[in-house]
Amino acid sequence: MNTISAVSLHKCSGFRLAILLLLCCLSCTRVLKADLETIAGQWNTHMDARDYESALDVYASAALRYPDDRELQEQYIRSADVLKDLGDKEYGKGEFGQAERIYRALLDAYRGLERLAVKPSFTRADLQERLTLARIRSAEVAAKEYFSRGDYRKGLDIYKNAYRKFGKTPHFLKTYAGVVEEAKQSADQALAREDFVRSGRICRALLSNFSSFAPFVKTLSFTRQSLMTHISRCSSSLTGKGLELYRQGRISEAIAVWESILVFDDNPDIRRTIGTASEQLKKLQR
Repeated sequence: MNTISAVSLHKCSGFRLAILLLLCCLSCTRVLKADLETIAGQWNTHMDARDYESALDVYASAALRYPDDRELQEQYIRSADVLKDLGDKEYGKGEFGQAERIYRALLDAYRGLERLAVKPSFTRADLQERLTLARIRSAEVAAKEYFSRGDYRKGLDIYKNAYRKFGKTPHFLKTYAGVVEEAKQSADQALAREDFVRSGRICRALLSNFSSFAPFVKTLSFTRQSLMTHISRCSSSLTGKGLELYRQGRISEAIAVWESILVFDDNPDIRRTIGTASEQLKKLQR
């Protein structure tokens, strides 16, 4: 009797244990479904803060904990697609820095996305292409910002540095060549309105960077020699203007004009002229 009771109790305990395990699994599943809203809320919080990496990590971590939950995977993929669309919108608005951050975050997370049963609407190649375009446009915007301040040397330096990353990209080379042509046009326009300093400075920046134009130099509308001629013309015009002021007895103004030449043409003759005029001005001021 005792033996039968023990066996029955053992079977009963085993049955109860199986039931408990089943309930536990069902409970875990229900908790996960309930947690989907919490996960979505965490995603939204990170998205509002523009913390795209953390937003993706929320779903990536959950997907690792529940690798067989299709609903979770679908929600993860939908969120990734939403983020990709946001990147495209930011790019379309000219917010290339934000677009770059989004594409970079998605690329970093792509290995995990590839493992899911549900696939995203975009490929790794799509992201890499968009990331490259965003970086190219970011460089273009930064360069033009320097151009607008009249600092063509720094603007062209941005492209020279970017060439190390994107030099083999046809789109980048086309953009680079276009910016260089635009700079030369600005120099020509400045020369036409007799802004010799600005015109000379732009051409000096182009001449200093000319070796960097090798991949597209044959497509340019100007040559190294034409830049040197342009600089010489600007220097000669300002030299003549200074001499005219000097003859009028306006020596300090003449010196200022000659000093402006040194910004783009470090000419020894001009330095000597400035030195001579400065000594004469000192004598007159005694």
